[in-house]
Amino acid sequence: MAYNSNFDVDAVMGVLGTTGERFQDGTPEDEALRIAAVALLYVRENGQLDDYRDCFRKFFGGSRRLARAGTGGTRVIWFVSPERASGSFHAGRAAG
Repeated sequence: MAYNSNFDVDAVMGVLGTTGERFQDGTPEDEALRIAAVALLYVRENGQLDDYRDCFRKFFGGSRRLARAGTGGTRVIWFVSPERASGSFHAGRAAG
Protein backbone atom coordinates (compact mmCIF):
# COMPACT_ATOMS: atom_id res chain seq x y z
CA MET A 1 0.00 0.00 0.00
CA ALA A 2 1.33 3.43 -0.93
CA TYR A 3 1.27 6.10 1.79
CA ASN A 4 0.78 9.80 1.11
CA SER A 5 3.69 11.69 2.63
CA ASN A 6 1.92 14.96 1.76
CA PHE A 7 -0.96 14.19 4.11
CA ASP A 8 -3.17 16.96 5.48
CA VAL A 9 -2.26 17.32 9.16
CA ASP A 10 -5.72 18.64 10.06
CA ALA A 11 -7.37 15.67 8.34
CA VAL A 12 -5.11 13.27 10.24
CA MET A 13 -5.93 15.04 13.50
CA GLY A 14 -9.62 14.65 12.71
CA VAL A 15 -9.22 10.91 12.14
CA LEU A 16 -7.23 10.53 15.35
CA GLY A 17 -9.96 12.41 17.24
CA THR A 18 -12.78 10.37 15.74
CA THR A 19 -10.92 7.14 16.42
CA GLY A 20 -10.13 8.25 19.96
CA GLU A 21 -13.82 8.71 20.73
CA ARG A 22 -14.21 4.93 20.53
CA PHE A 23 -11.99 4.38 23.57
CA GLN A 24 -12.42 5.27 27.22
CA ASP A 25 -10.06 7.84 28.69
CA GLY A 26 -6.97 6.26 30.14
CA THR A 27 -6.97 3.10 28.05
CA PRO A 28 -3.75 2.17 26.22
CA GLU A 29 -5.48 2.98 22.91
CA ASP A 30 -6.55 6.41 24.16
CA GLU A 31 -3.03 7.11 25.35
CA ALA A 32 -1.44 6.01 22.07
CA LEU A 33 -3.77 8.19 20.01
CA ARG A 34 -3.11 11.20 22.24
CA ILE A 35 0.64 10.66 21.97
CA ALA A 36 0.41 10.43 18.16
CA ALA A 37 -1.72 13.59 17.97
CA VAL A 38 0.56 15.64 20.21
CA ALA A 39 3.67 14.40 18.40
CA LEU A 40 2.22 15.46 15.05
CA LEU A 41 1.22 18.87 16.42
CA TYR A 42 4.66 19.30 17.96
CA VAL A 43 6.35 18.60 14.64
CA ARG A 44 4.09 21.05 12.82
CA GLU A 45 4.28 23.81 15.45
CA ASN A 46 8.08 23.61 15.57
CA GLY A 47 8.47 23.97 11.81
CA GLN A 48 9.70 20.41 11.32
CA LEU A 49 6.88 19.09 9.15
CA ASP A 50 9.03 18.99 6.00
CA ASP A 51 11.68 16.98 7.86
CA TYR A 52 8.97 14.64 9.13
CA ARG A 53 7.55 14.20 5.64
CA ASP A 54 11.04 13.27 4.40
CA CYS A 55 11.40 10.74 7.22
CA PHE A 56 7.91 9.41 6.44
CA ARG A 57 8.83 8.91 2.76
CA LYS A 58 12.02 7.08 3.70
CA PHE A 59 10.28 4.98 6.34
CA PHE A 60 7.53 3.78 4.03
CA GLY A 61 9.70 3.83 0.93
CA GLY A 62 11.49 0.64 1.82
CA SER A 63 14.04 1.71 4.43
CA ARG A 64 12.01 -0.10 7.07
CA ARG A 65 9.75 -3.08 6.97
CA LEU A 66 6.84 -4.34 8.97
CA ALA A 67 7.60 -7.26 11.23
CA ARG A 68 5.00 -9.39 12.99
CA ALA A 69 5.32 -11.84 15.80
CA GLY A 70 2.94 -13.59 18.11
CA THR A 71 1.29 -16.80 19.03
CA GLY A 72 -2.29 -17.69 19.69
CA GLY A 73 -4.51 -14.64 20.06
CA THR A 74 -1.64 -12.24 20.68
CA ARG A 75 0.10 -10.49 17.82
CA VAL A 76 2.66 -7.75 18.14
CA ILE A 77 3.43 -5.54 15.16
CA TRP A 78 6.38 -3.19 14.95
CA PHE A 79 8.64 -1.59 12.40
CA VAL A 80 12.18 -2.86 12.04
CA SER A 81 15.16 -1.08 10.55
CA PRO A 82 17.20 -2.94 7.91
CA GLU A 83 20.05 -3.22 10.43
CA ARG A 84 17.80 -4.94 12.96
CA ALA A 85 16.32 -7.23 10.32
CA SER A 86 19.79 -8.29 9.19
CA GLY A 87 20.92 -9.05 12.73
CA SER A 88 23.58 -6.32 12.86
CA PHE A 89 21.62 -4.38 15.47
CA HIS A 90 23.29 -4.50 18.89
CA ALA A 91 22.62 -2.74 22.19
CA GLY A 92 20.17 -0.27 20.69
CA ARG A 93 22.43 0.86 17.86
CA ALA A 94 23.13 -0.34 14.38
CA ALA A 95 26.55 -1.91 14.08
CA GLY A 96 28.98 -0.29 11.68
